[in-house]
Amino acid sequence: FVQFIGRSTGARSGEFPPVAILAGNPAPEGRRFMLLAFSPDGEPVTVIKAGVSSAAQRLIEQEEASLNSVAEKCRGWVPIPRATFRSESVRAIALEFFPGDSPRGDVGEQLAEILGSWLSATGTLTLGEIPAWQKLREYRVSHPFVEDLSKHAVVPTVTHGDFAPWNIKVSPRDGRWTVLDWERGDPIGVPGWDWFHYEIQSAILVDKCCTSTVQRRIDELLSSASFRKYAAQARIQEVCRPLVTAYLLYSVEIARPTEGLQALRDLLAVQLTLSTNGGGFRATG
Repeated sequence: FVQFIGRSTGARSGEFPPVAILAGNPAPEGRRFMLLAFSPDGEPVTVIKAGVSSAAQRLIEQEEASLNSVAEKCRGWVPIPRATFRSESVRAIALEFFPGDSPRGDVGEQLAEILGSWLSATGTLTLGEIPAWQKLREYRVSHPFVEDLSKHAVVPTVTHGDFAPWNIKVSPRDGRWTVLDWERGDPIGVPGWDWFHYEIQSAILVDKCCTSTVQRRIDELLSSASFRKYAAQARIQEVCRPLVTAYLLYSVEIARPTEGLQALRDLLAVQLTLSTNGGGFRATG
């Protein structure tokens, strides 16, 4: 593993590069370690993700497989693995280091460009044919709208699974976006969910918004020109609101994030109440 670290940075044989180590989040199952390796002149060049536990190794394997499966479709937006490592006790993946900060402010046009480019160019699928939707249908709590929408045809999309500002780097040189951390990625996913995740998770975890404010931001998103353009491409104009509810249901009952889960539950309850009281599951406009 030590030799792998050296090779991934281009260090000369017998030399070990300077590294910084982030111990990772201890809360979720599958804690991974992040090693930032530096060149001899002190510039960061490689990020190495390493897992020791079986759950962590499985996540490393999933990220490697996900990056390989989406690389062609998402070319220019995702990192390409430099090298991988596997032994009885460690599994690791080496990626290029990308400088920059997370996106800020109104980035609707950029999101429409990126997520629009991830939509399939080969036709439509029904929601019921998409693996994530199938998990919703199989879940122990029955929600009729999930079954009702299963025959609705959409343009499937590559999905990241945790598409949020902190997993995106904006290059200080040319403004190019690079989307990181693909262990939850899927080459065939539900359109709209990554955008909902970006907006809702930012509101809850970064801006610390209350439920009513998050709901207002969802309404503003669905009526925005950039999202409406994307929705038309993805063929979800008529089902945007149920897709928001389905995203929340999937997050609360299946993905179950370690942070913000109660806020997601509260928001889901509001969405379900709106539908029950006649708010309907129809797209804005």
